[in-house]
Amino acid sequence: MEDLGLWRTVDAIRSEGPRGIAFDSKGRLHISTNRHILRRDKDGSIEELPGIRESLRGNIGNIAISASDELYYTGRGDNVLLRWDPNGSSEVIASGITDAENMAFGLDGTLYLAPMNADKVLTVDVSGGATSVFATGCCNINPCFLAVDPDGDLWVRGLPPLHQFSPDGAEKPFVVDGELYGERGDPRIDHYLRTAAGIAFDDEGGAWIASYRGTLIRLVPLQPGQPDPEFHMEVVFPGFAAMDLAEGPDGAIYATDECSGRVLRFGPDGSVDTLVEHGFQDEVAVAVDRQSRVYLALPSGEIVRLEADGGLSHYASLYAKRIVLGGDGALYAAVGRDNEPRSIVRITDVDTFATIATEIAGISLDTGRWRAHISPALDTGLYVWTEAGLHLFVIDFAGQGRHIASLRSLGRDSGGPGIMAASPATGDVYLWPDGPMTLFKVDPEGRSQRYAKGIYGDASAMVVSRDGKWLYLAENGIIHRIPLVE
Repeated sequence: MEDLGLWRTVDAIRSEGPRGIAFDSKGRLHISTNRHILRRDKDGSIEELPGIRESLRGNIGNIAISASDELYYTGRGDNVLLRWDPNGSSEVIASGITDAENMAFGLDGTLYLAPMNADKVLTVDVSGGATSVFATGCCNINPCFLAVDPDGDLWVRGLPPLHQFSPDGAEKPFVVDGELYGERGDPRIDHYLRTAAGIAFDDEGGAWIASYRGTLIRLVPLQPGQPDPEFHMEVVFPGFAAMDLAEGPDGAIYATDECSGRVLRFGPDGSVDTLVEHGFQDEVAVAVDRQSRVYLALPSGEIVRLEADGGLSHYASLYAKRIVLGGDGALYAAVGRDNEPRSIVRITDVDTFATIATEIAGISLDTGRWRAHISPALDTGLYVWTEAGLHLFVIDFAGQGRHIASLRSLGRDSGGPGIMAASPATGDVYLWPDGPMTLFKVDPEGRSQRYAKGIYGDASAMVVSRDGKWLYLAENGIIHRIPLVE
């Protein structure tokens, strides 16, 4: 893989990021951002297409280019489909398409369009603007991406389904590594699909499928060039998604990568080392003690310790999503599967543990799909945050504590997934609930504020450095190092 580096020189890409790409018959790359469409020639020169921003009030959904090199783009906020005129204007082709988003042209010139949040695919008559429903129940929830294979079949990449349709709308099953897929009952290939991203076909009929985690797979046709071939699945790039972070006593950052099933150590000197391959391509929690011993909470319901020889030894049989080392040297775990009561457990040795809290100040730690998070509260106890109730507590090492704050007072109406980290230097707590892309800060006395907003999305883990100067925040494909300032 090679980074084109456009983010270094193109303001629109640096500030908004690329959203969609398409090639014309001359091999020129077209790139859409929220408000711009750029064209990159084969010599590397880039120009902005005129007449795009003036035609929209909201953001661009995506772009598609017809066989005759006509460029179409959707206005997600305006619910329209537009055609760009090289003279520098845009014409509305169809309107009333709520949350118009991704598109693909069929070999016969049919334009397929998948709106957001609609669980359906439309066809659009680009000559008259009429729309009709092509398929329903194939996207699940947004987003939904489209591509046409060399035989003219439409492939729909939903979240996480993958479907194949003939041009007449009939669904077709397909075979990957000897298994039949595409049936309505279970359209998923495997966990590699995950959250939807792009899909495209190459000249051999191979399907390239991207995941929002950064994973890239290719369905390799066993008989290239033959209609409806069977496929072999090849992982081109596993992606990177740090699902938990911890800092060691030497300032190294430890991350559990969901995509590869590894634990990585990012050293202060810039080194990156794989500590262990535990084999679980799932969410794994990590904690590091003062002797740099690494503990992992595995999705199998076991907490293990990484030994000096690289092996994993059993530590406790507990199903935990978050683990931390307390100031007393004990390992603490937020325990409970989905729909089970949440509890905080103190672990002092191999299979030596006790539940210290199932409720705090008379408030339950929740039951259901949302979880409880824990972080050290300086050296005196733990902070506990419940996703469903949006409550923040502080407890001592015996589980006794008090309610500090509720994010409902800051305008959060409902619970949901999120992450938490506390500063070992100041005791300030940083909370990132899913949805508003807002980082909240709560001091030890419960005074809260919106600390930052509109900067990072889909964050999966964070930790504050021991000196309190840096916030490490992980999202899909990257770990940010963010300075904490007053």
